[in-house]
Amino acid sequence: MFKERLVYLININCNGSQKYLSQETNIPTSTISSWLSRGSMPALNQLIILANFFKCTIDYLAQREDELGVISVTESKILNDSQKELLMYFDKCNSRLQSQIIGYAQGIAEKYERININSRIQ
Repeated sequence: MFKERLVYLININCNGSQKYLSQETNIPTSTISSWLSRGSMPALNQLIILANFFKCTIDYLAQREDELGVISVTESKILNDSQKELLMYFDKCNSRLQSQIIGYAQGIAEKYERININSRIQ
């Protein structure tokens, strides 16, 4: 049932906070509460927002698949444990912090690339 899946995802990703989910998705808390109390299904546009936020498929939310249906970050590469751990922490950050992390990572990658180029020249 959608209600159970939503409770599970809120507990894992939002520390059980409907308010946090509401703030992050711009879905009113009253709407989220009605899904949980009445067991109603969200509209398609809201399912899309939830699937993007929880990084799962709409089919998982609608109980059309048993597994989480996690969207793969890259199709051609299997992530190692360190990469999975990094993504897990990254996913817990809000979008502003994620942007900062991406900026730092780009700076580090560029510096590393310059060091490699300089070492090949010498």
